[in-house]
Amino acid sequence: FERVLGGDAFERKKPDPLPILRTCELLEAAPHETLVIGDSSNDARAARAAGCPVWLVTYGYNHGEPVRSVDADGYLDSLAQIGAALG
Repeated sequence: FERVLGGDAFERKKPDPLPILRTCELLEAAPHETLVIGDSSNDARAARAAGCPVWLVTYGYNHGEPVRSVDADGYLDSLAQIGAALG
């Protein structure tokens, strides 16, 4: 990886869209063309607020709630599914 940005890299944290918007700026990528892959409602809310499509993995944090109940554009049972899902 050329850059790694963690939760403390920005002055605000998700679900605020700032971390995603700044990351898009650093990558010179338009938010609407940037797929966010996360594991929680905070990730989905931040992506939506930033104008990004969002997929969620069905395992992970999500505050102990089923991730499929979160508004997302797609769900992945494994990160290995990304290539096939993108076609």
